[in-house]
Amino acid sequence: MCYDENGHMVKDWTGNADGKYYFDTKTGAMAKGITTIDGVKYRFDEATGTLVQTADSREDFPEHAHVYILSSIEEATCTTDGRKIYTCSCGDSYSERIAATGHEWKNEGPIRMDWTYSDGPDDAGHVSTVAYVADVTLCGTCFYYYGLQDEGFPTRYLKHVYETQKKHGAYTVQGVDAVFDLLSCTKCGRYKRGDFAFYEYWTTVDMNHPVSVKLNEEQIKELGLVPGKDKEY
Repeated sequence: MCYDENGHMVKDWTGNADGKYYFDTKTGAMAKGITTIDGVKYRFDEATGTLVQTADSREDFPEHAHVYILSSIEEATCTTDGRKIYTCSCGDSYSERIAATGHEWKNEGPIRMDWTYSDGPDDAGHVSTVAYVADVTLCGTCFYYYGLQDEGFPTRYLKHVYETQKKHGAYTVQGVDAVFDLLSCTKCGRYKRGDFAFYEYWTTVDMNHPVSVKLNEEQIKELGLVPGKDKEY
């Protein structure tokens, strides 16, 4: 139904710059599709109600042949399908799927990074390229590597103190991390953990100069670590 500027219901034929329309003389309903008026058949647009075609009362309209044109595109992302929408002048439409493009990973190398508060965990649940794996003991003065606090620790401790001939009475416990490559998607910026790179712990020469120390093969063996197997952490 349609109302004019005075609030009266529009009935019968009317028109404007967009086209010609017909409103039922009793109900005011807009004519759409094929409608017979005073013995004459008319075709109105199914969506807008605009008059499209008039036929002789003795004829039927030929069957409508759809002609579809591309009306809109929803672009696919790395993880989400997109689609193309095709629409006919009669209002009918259909869509075609555009497959998700998938990530394009670039290896940034062994960079220590946490993305907990950016785009969340990767497919394996990781939010960091670093994973804690063990503890080691270091000399509190010179950061000499004592290793595990096992039954051999007192012997190693006394040997170090004797050989250095210094009063190394303190020691400290430091965590060992497995460090992995950082992979970033060149298209969407998402991150994920790559392959294992190395094990490391940190010492502090002074308060302003922390130093990364990579474990050697002997130290890795001593701690019972298996390089490359730590991707689950």
